[in-house]
Amino acid sequence: LLQRFHRPSSAVLVSSPALLNRLQSLGWERLHDASPGVDTRLFRLADPPLADRALGPLARPVSLYVGPISHERDVEAFLELDVPGSKLVCGDGPQARTLRQRHPNVHWLGVLPRHDLARVYQAADVLVYPGRQDGAGRVVLEAMACGTPVAARPVDGPLQRVADQGGALDDDLLVAWHAALRQPRHQVHAHAQSFAWSRAAGEFVARLPTIPAHRRSRHVQPTLPSMVSR
Repeated sequence: LLQRFHRPSSAVLVSSPALLNRLQSLGWERLHDASPGVDTRLFRLADPPLADRALGPLARPVSLYVGPISHERDVEAFLELDVPGSKLVCGDGPQARTLRQRHPNVHWLGVLPRHDLARVYQAADVLVYPGRQDGAGRVVLEAMACGTPVAARPVDGPLQRVADQGGALDDDLLVAWHAALRQPRHQVHAHAQSFAWSRAAGEFVARLPTIPAHRRSRHVQPTLPSMVSR
């Protein structure tokens, strides 16, 4: 059904290389990689006093997880990471209740409005993405836009977005965590600017087809790009 829906499109924009390869193997055509964008006006660097007010007197460094609290995101790998400081979790999901009971020393913030979430990113010292599947596009870009380095495994998503400038990647999350903390925040912030909404919009516009004058009629429907995100 999905393939039939997208078949008339002039281009199918796909959010990750792994998904693109999978769709190619299933016979999809006109596929193009399209990285997600980030609102760099909302998610931005903040002065240290503002960051301190967002979290209060928490032990540093502050490690943050943002996203669904579910088995496939391997949130427990983050919760069991033996690192100093404090841990914050933003999000909800089927494992939330169980993990809250199992890890009472973690600060559970639930689902936050975007403006509040931006302040938490700005105040955190490192974002940890423990998952082994792509799906970290939005949170990884939001964290980096705030100057917060990312510690993740080298899987699709972080591989294309974090690279060497936005944090650190390693199969051992502890190694990635220590390496990410050494990244300068201004460097991480600068790296995220290449994923600004303006660039993502430009990539989309570039895929729009040119409609010949003789077809510019209300009776003729143009063929436009479509997008597959997961």
